[in-house]
Amino acid sequence: MKSLIYISDGTYNTVESVIRNYFQISKTMLKRLKHIDNAILLNGKPSHSNIKINYGDCICVNIQDSNLSNNEICFDILYEDEYIIAINKPAGIAVHSNPYSRNKTVENYFSNGEFHPINRLDKGTSGVMLIAKDGRIHNLMQKIIHSNYFLKQYIAIADGIVFPKSCTIIAPIERRDSGIKRIISSNGKYAKTHYETILCENNRTLLLVTPETGRTHQIRIHMSHIGFPLTGDFLYGNESPLIKRTALHAYSVEFEHPISKSIIKVVAPIPDDIKSLFSKIDFLNDK
Repeated sequence: MKSLIYISDGTYNTVESVIRNYFQISKTMLKRLKHIDNAILLNGKPSHSNIKINYGDCICVNIQDSNLSNNEICFDILYEDEYIIAINKPAGIAVHSNPYSRNKTVENYFSNGEFHPINRLDKGTSGVMLIAKDGRIHNLMQKIIHSNYFLKQYIAIADGIVFPKSCTIIAPIERRDSGIKRIISSNGKYAKTHYETILCENNRTLLLVTPETGRTHQIRIHMSHIGFPLTGDFLYGNESPLIKRTALHAYSVEFEHPISKSIIKVVAPIPDDIKSLFSKIDFLNDK
C-alpha cells in the first residue's frame, strides 16, 4: 500500500482537483478509489472527492500495490524499483486472461487483481514488458510512452534478404472486421516503423526494428507489407519448421523514469529459438 500526501497551499479547491492534478491520477483510477474504504482521506477521515478544501488541509490517497505471487509461472525480473517492474516475458504466455488461457497469463501472475501493463506484447512475442505497480504510475507512464522519452527496439527475423538494408515504413493500420488480423488501409491509424539489417544468412535477415508508434501487430504487418514477413508468422506470412512462433523479440526498452527522471534502459537476452536461426548472433549482446 502506498500513501500519497498533500498539504493544501491554496492551489487546489477540491479533493478531486488534488487527486487529478497534483497526484496525476486518472479518471478511471479515481472511480475505483471512490469504492474502496479509506482510499481517500481528508484530515485523516474518509472523504468524497467533491469536498472543498481549505489552506492547511491534509489530503491522503492510499493506493494498492501490484503484488507478484503466482508460483505457477516464473518470470525473469529484468528491473524493479518501488514503482515499476520489468519482466522478460516468454513466448507462448498471453498478457491478459481470456477463455483460452485463464491461468497461465501475465495478468494472472499478479495476486491482488491490480494489473497495470505499460506496454503489451503478443502471446508469441518474447522480451521486455513493463508493468506499473499502481494506477498512478501507469497513468504517468502512458504519457511518457507517447513522448520522445520512450524508445522500444525489437530483434526480428524476416524471410528473404531484406532490401533496402535500412528503411522507414509509414503505412496506416486498420483492424479487419471483428477478428484479430489487421490490414494496411488509408482509413487506418498512422503507424511508423524503422528497421536496419544486422545480418543475412540462409535466405533470412536479422533486423533491429524500432517502432515509433505502437499499433497492434505493427512490426509484423509492416514487414509483410514490404514483402518480407517475419519467419514463423502464421497470420501475415507462413509457419516455419524452424521456429514455433513469430520470430520477434522485444529486445530493449529505454525510458525516462516518471518519478526520478533518470533514464532507465532494460535489455532482455535473446532467446534460444531465435539464436538458433543464425550462426553468428552472439555479438548482438554488445549492442
